[in-house]
Amino acid sequence: MIIFTNKRAIRNFSLKFKDENRKLENLISISEFNKKAIYINGFRNINSLEREIVFNRVVKDLKGERVFNIDTNIFNFLSYSKYFFSFFKELADEGISIDEVSKADYYEDYEKHIDILKSIYKKYREKMAELKYLDDIFTPLDYQINIPYIKSIDNIEYRFQGRLSNFQIKIFEEIATYIPVIFFFTRSRFNKKIDKQFGVELAPNREYQIDFGKKEILFEKSVGVNSDITINGFKNRFTQVGFVKERIWYFHEKMGIALEDIGVVLLDENFAKTLKNFDRNLNFAMGTDIKETSFFKFLNSLYLYIENRESREHKARKNRNIEDSENLEEIYKFFIMNWQKKGVQEFREYIVKALREFEINQVLLINILDKLQLFQSENLKDLNIRTLFRLFLTEIQNLTIDDIHGGKVTVQGLLETRGADYRAVIVLDFNDNIFPKREEKDFFINSEIRRAVELPLIEDREGLQKLYLESLLQKAEYGSIAFLDNETTKISRFFHDFDFKISKYSKSLEQNLIKISIPHGDQFSHWSSENMKIIDNYKFSEKPLSNSKLRKFQECPRRFYLSNILKIKEHSFEESIELLIGNSLHHILERVYKDKEFFLDSRKLYKLFEDEFEKEERVPKIYISSWLQRMKRFANIEVERFQSGIKIFALEKSVTIDNYRGFKLTGKIDRIDILPDGQLILIDYKLTNPSKFNNFFNGKNETDFQLIFYYILMRESGANIILENLYYYNLTTGEMVKNRRKVEEFDEVLDNLKEIETKPIEFGKNSKCNMFCQYNIICDI
Repeated sequence: MIIFTNKRAIRNFSLKFKDENRKLENLISISEFNKKAIYINGFRNINSLEREIVFNRVVKDLKGERVFNIDTNIFNFLSYSKYFFSFFKELADEGISIDEVSKADYYEDYEKHIDILKSIYKKYREKMAELKYLDDIFTPLDYQINIPYIKSIDNIEYRFQGRLSNFQIKIFEEIATYIPVIFFFTRSRFNKKIDKQFGVELAPNREYQIDFGKKEILFEKSVGVNSDITINGFKNRFTQVGFVKERIWYFHEKMGIALEDIGVVLLDENFAKTLKNFDRNLNFAMGTDIKETSFFKFLNSLYLYIENRESREHKARKNRNIEDSENLEEIYKFFIMNWQKKGVQEFREYIVKALREFEINQVLLINILDKLQLFQSENLKDLNIRTLFRLFLTEIQNLTIDDIHGGKVTVQGLLETRGADYRAVIVLDFNDNIFPKREEKDFFINSEIRRAVELPLIEDREGLQKLYLESLLQKAEYGSIAFLDNETTKISRFFHDFDFKISKYSKSLEQNLIKISIPHGDQFSHWSSENMKIIDNYKFSEKPLSNSKLRKFQECPRRFYLSNILKIKEHSFEESIELLIGNSLHHILERVYKDKEFFLDSRKLYKLFEDEFEKEERVPKIYISSWLQRMKRFANIEVERFQSGIKIFALEKSVTIDNYRGFKLTGKIDRIDILPDGQLILIDYKLTNPSKFNNFFNGKNETDFQLIFYYILMRESGANIILENLYYYNLTTGEMVKNRRKVEEFDEVLDNLKEIETKPIEFGKNSKCNMFCQYNIICDI
């Protein structure tokens, strides 16, 4: 028997023998093997839907309405349960108890929430035992080896990439007492910790066959990356479409490589949509996402609109999906009228009605109906239609339709390449912001605790991604890699781990590849084109001018044009924890100080901060626990200031003046304090020191005019304010940073705006554009 990491690896292995008339050994994926090789008497596997419901009820019964500041209502809890499951599963796979994690928290920063996790884990295990459900979280604690099945196998060869969990090692140690177990893998610099698991010292860049039971090396050979690899950087991401077409032609026509022996690897799988639009002759291993089907778009549009009926955008999307269909209108009316009512049977009936209204791939239809079958469980009878709808979308959102009409060249994501073996490999988006894919921060514990209990670190997870790509390049005779090389993104740092040479940039090559991508490519223009100029009339003096607008224009006129003139909605990135905390702190400080001018007791002030943090719903408590520690220091500093006679004068004060040097200025001041002599202090809150930006017009790295804006707004309104009383308040350190900008500098900028608006303005793109700009997608197409 040969065991593989996944079914795709089995398919790739089988293709090697497609032209041979021979019987292949028993091939099986590791997940299927585990189902047969280990079991727990009297238990049945729990499905994903019932798992969510049972776990949510356990948490709700144990912790009430909130846990880690998360609403335990199942509708809201769905977004967070994955973190609990992932954490518990990782501990199980690595054979580490929560008690060990608790002992490793030397500074007791996480003591309270580890205790909460312990209680949830214990109660959930008790509940699963009561229901006779099997969750793989608990399998390592209670499993038994299916000895008759194991003895029916002559021997096992496990072909894997990367590393094995400690639980997998334990399983195969037991199996090796009955039959021979051979591991076939490559030892790389990126999985060196495997030596300790095997109890054998191994050399990097070597392929091994090891008899696991005997700890004996049966075979080894040196492996390395072929030097025949080209790396090209392009200014425009779209160029990669032509790059793929040209490389396939070259490898097939010039080098004589069969099309099925050419693989295209997408380090960012979202690029598959672009490739599909311009090349129908590829086979996409990831298939077509159900989210692209009319059925899913219809349901999703109903969900979005019913949840936010004030949104014109959601209403328009819903109307487009219904069009003139009376049947779809009836389905919509049922859901909107019964959104908060119970009725799992009616819910299933109307989902089936919706399915009948759309043409759906037969295999996908069967998979959707399988998911719908889960909704016959008694555990769902008390849920309302709203929650059932959300659960159903969650269940089906990852379904895909196999690409059965594509060509012989396979396109796949990096994870799907495990076990793949191509003579020629084409890799796209070899960029630092894409590869290796950034892992999510630890939700429950930090890196120090992970290191102490020997859980995989972020660098270990990133190392696996590197290993998968390295393995492909080791097997390939030829490789061609493309990356985007412009102001916002550069080549991956992984590049420096190899002795690759980047081809010199060729503008003519890029233009030719664009021509290959689409007809009339020579007429193709885009925001990032060197010849593309945007010139338009705009009168700054006729619109309200805020600091954010001014900074945006100074930083990148192109961004200002897209946002403030064309009114193109910014691309929404997932809001970072830091930004969430920053916004929360602003709201917390406003609520604490709203009805009180000063505090003289730091403990009372801190208690108010603590109480207000508890009310914040968007930021999980686990992320802000460290901030509560910082707020102790902040409370002490605040009380010292109040004891000196300073009082709070105003919070979040909006001010507008109609004419300052011909401009209407507007702004909202975070906080205004007042000194005993009546002079005001203007304050802008910051989580760190005042940030700087690269000024498009002078090339300097400088802070903005936020405090100067505040000063002029208040001075022109008649307030008692002097230039020396402008401060950034660093909430992290408690430090008050004085303003360093001058009014004369600000006046000069306004005069320049007045001058340039007398004629059409060129809205150019800053060569040092921020890579996190919300418009970088537009600028790169």
